[in-house]
Amino acid sequence: MHDLFNRLTVDLKTARELRGISCLALEGQVPPRQEICCSRMFGKRLHELPPIREAVATYAARACEKLRAQHSLCKKVRVSIRTGMFNPDEPKFGKGIICELPYPWHYSGCGRDGSYLPPPAQIRTCGTTA
Repeated sequence: MHDLFNRLTVDLKTARELRGISCLALEGQVPPRQEICCSRMFGKRLHELPPIREAVATYAARACEKLRAQHSLCKKVRVSIRTGMFNPDEPKFGKGIICELPYPWHYSGCGRDGSYLPPPAQIRTCGTTA
């Protein structure tokens, strides 16, 4: 009986939505995320370190852009790498590290186009402004 009620409720909401009547209460503002992930999959197995370093730097910069966009800071950064996720014949490997920053931060030092960005005028350190 409970499943029938849920199905009927979903069907009624769908019918209303199709008539242009919103059934979802939208929040005025999306709450800031507690975690931000920027990841990449390579099309082939990499054996050299430079392209991996470049990818880590690029995705760290993107995470910083997302932090700045939501006016957030971070104190810890996790970098991980995995291989053989989708091919059952490949050996599996995974390694990761969590880096703790000396104080909450959102600055990457580079812009979207790779250009240098000077640090922000004010830096929050442990609740104070420098």
